[in-house]
Amino acid sequence: MSYYLKQDGTRRYFKEISDRIEKEFPDLIGKHIFTQLDALGLFEEFSKGETPVGLPYSFSQEAMQ
Repeated sequence: MSYYLKQDGTRRYFKEISDRIEKEFPDLIGKHIFTQLDALGLFEEFSKGETPVGLPYSFSQEAMQ
């Protein structure tokens, strides 16, 4: 399961982010991940953590498959 590491070393799973986007911000489905992370209030933790190789363009079910 794909994830990024937060600054404290814990994992934030892409599936969790995708599910939140679908429920909380469906108008952002397919938008760039930075837009989605910002809407969820997760951009700062993402930018201060460790980003994995193969980061998707968008957190959406289509992009996650």
